Amino acid sequence: MKTSFVLPLLTFVYLQLFVSSTFQANFFASNDSTSLKGLILIAQKGYTSIPTNETYPNDEYTVPEYWPDGYGQLTITGKQKIYKLGQSIASKYSKFLPNNPHEVYIQSFDDTPCFESAEVLAAGIFPPVDRWIWNDKLNWQPVKVNARPASSDNVLGFSIPCELPTLSTTETKEAYIQLTKAHTGLLSFISEATGWTDMSIMQFVDLYKTIILEENNMLSRPPWLNQTIWQEMDKFVSDLAYLMYSNRQVQRTIAGPLLAQISENIANIEKNGEPKVYIYVSQQPKLITLLTSLLINNTQEILTKPGSVIGLEIYQESGKKPYFNLVFNDGDKTENWKPLAMYGCNQNCTMDHFNSFAKLISPLTAQELCAQSDNKPVTFPSIPKSPESAPATNVETDADNAANEDSSSGGGWRAFLITILCLACVALIIFGVSSYMKNRQRVEYFFI
Repeated sequence: MKTSFVLPLLTFVYLQLFVSSTFQANFFASNDSTSLKGLILIAQKGYTSIPTNETYPNDEYTVPEYWPDGYGQLTITGKQKIYKLGQSIASKYSKFLPNNPHEVYIQSFDDTPCFESAEVLAAGIFPPVDRWIWNDKLNWQPVKVNARPASSDNVLGFSIPCELPTLSTTETKEAYIQLTKAHTGLLSFISEATGWTDMSIMQFVDLYKTIILEENNMLSRPPWLNQTIWQEMDKFVSDLAYLMYSNRQVQRTIAGPLLAQISENIANIEKNGEPKVYIYVSQQPKLITLLTSLLINNTQEILTKPGSVIGLEIYQESGKKPYFNLVFNDGDKTENWKPLAMYGCNQNCTMDHFNSFAKLISPLTAQELCAQSDNKPVTFPSIPKSPESAPATNVETDADNAANEDSSSGGGWRAFLITILCLACVALIIFGVSSYMKNRQRVEYFFI
């Protein structure tokens, strides 16, 4: 096919996506805060230090001097960002949040970074006012943060003893393999650059996490990592995340208990019970699985960075049934709140719509989940080791050249047929992209 036909096609598809995303972003109208009846926030813990001093062989930042607070701990930057997120929440819901900190329920997963994130977030949301001011020089007050033992907390924690890829269908397992094959050049390049003699896929994912955490701690990227390589790494890990967490049974195990808890919170709010504000702080897989479970279909990408938050706003207007909206903040630009659209409903969704998803993702224990595993791990293709390997190639093959020459010499009737085929492809692509966006939301910054 001539390049002259391909460029208009791609341009047309891009414009369709741009118009669609712009329309959807502008579609949401702000609700009157006076009709807000309840608020449920699910936040991800803030940025931490690298989890261990064993990252990759050529990493120069593993020594303790770069991590004075220890490994796997909430960093100063992490505290600052999640505190600003708390202030943004306080500003957005200033007419709704209570002054009394006892009228709010906060629960954290029971590990140090999550618990500290919950404490810092609460400090940003609930500075003392009026009679709650107990020290004129300290703009802070104690706010209770609840936690269950990590070993028994399936609402905010999870422990799955089997490998998630072993739960996949034959088609999905093949997708794992094809995904790896599509990035063999990148994997080979990364393996040599990092000093790993036999790099596994999970080591690659850990490398991705390590680079993000080091960069957030104001440490320079390794010299071999340019933006092109990083973009391909980002896409590979994002696609891997989708394969792992789009499995319905995995969703029931990880997100199911949290969705059930949220449903109970909603029922309590609808009955005019207290509290009316619930805040949960957990690890990233909870947010990723929650998003995929609700089939969030916004065309813009959702970046589940450390310190990000999902908000479920429950409204009640006089003479009308309660309804809800979903919002999201990535924790970086805390003033930038984005609306989220569930599959089948963009805004002002009925509570029955949420409950139908919650019932569909009914809780499943880890034991029940792993009983469905075939215990046959996905075998990834071996990563080639070659000094000439490069992270990305764009080589035109002899067959492509021959096809181009043939298409350029076929006459007017051939050009006419190609034009018709292009128009048909445009229609199919638009239909496919529309369905794709409704059923898959790309989720980035995985495993942090």
